[in-house]
Amino acid sequence: MTKKINKTTKPKNIGKNHEASNSKKSQDSTTCGDAETLSDKLSKAEEEHKRLENIALRAQADLTNYKKRSLEESTQSIQRNTMGIMLTIIPIIDDFEMALKHVDDNVTNDDFTEGVKLIKRKLLSVLEINSVKPIPVEIGDVFDPNIHEAIQHQESNEVTDNTVIHIIRDGYYFREQTLRPAQIIVASTPKE
Repeated sequence: MTKKINKTTKPKNIGKNHEASNSKKSQDSTTCGDAETLSDKLSKAEEEHKRLENIALRAQADLTNYKKRSLEESTQSIQRNTMGIMLTIIPIIDDFEMALKHVDDNVTNDDFTEGVKLIKRKLLSVLEINSVKPIPVEIGDVFDPNIHEAIQHQESNEVTDNTVIHIIRDGYYFREQTLRPAQIIVASTPKE
């Protein structure tokens, strides 16, 4: 007795296994798809983080540069204002020097003369406190256009050309920069 196999009959578990395997494949592809989506999202988030970090670093650098620039501009403004104030004080010192040149030698111990000298010394100390110093100029120095202002050329056989022969007005430095050049008379070769 042999049994006949019915071709139309399905084995009992074949359909269920097939559906289960399709379901498992679907879950695997969904898990794979989710993993790829999560990976993409992670890489996009990392790129966004780097972009925002670069923006933050640039903003921090800009702020640092702004602070430096503001400090430098503030310092320069203070220096310009100080120079302006010192330039208004220097002519007053010149006036005191001229007044003292005209004081009679016999009146050197006069209270008025001593008061004028005291005021001149105080003004010079104000200049020194603010980094303003006289330019050292002596007769016989060679003319230097950076610190001298030649207001006259005087013929002379006694000294060489471009030699300082007379100082008219003192000059001043402000932090190693010429604030006001010294006015001088310079020697020149006589014309024949």
